[in-house]
Amino acid sequence: MVSPEDAASLCSYCYEMGSTIQRDQDILGTTKTLRDGNEKALGLLYQRTQMEGKYPALAAGLDALLMGELGSQVQPLSPELRSKAVSAFMALAYAFQERSHAQ
Repeated sequence: MVSPEDAASLCSYCYEMGSTIQRDQDILGTTKTLRDGNEKALGLLYQRTQMEGKYPALAAGLDALLMGELGSQVQPLSPELRSKAVSAFMALAYAFQERSHAQ
């Protein structure tokens, strides 16, 4: 289980990813670019926290969630797919926020 402290960091990460995807207009052009960006951003999160190695299934779980929402095929990031990605990250942010308040 994710610690409350790590959940707070993951909440911020997911919220910022969702917000970034929502604001983006031309950088995240395909589903692959989005998944690759998530992988790199998660690596940056690990660098500034002490989470690396603590949750080995986290990166794979986030990628599986994105593949479930966006499909496994590389395709243009349409407004519909972008909205699905934003919703997925915001839902995760909410779940991590709830966990961050657990005692």
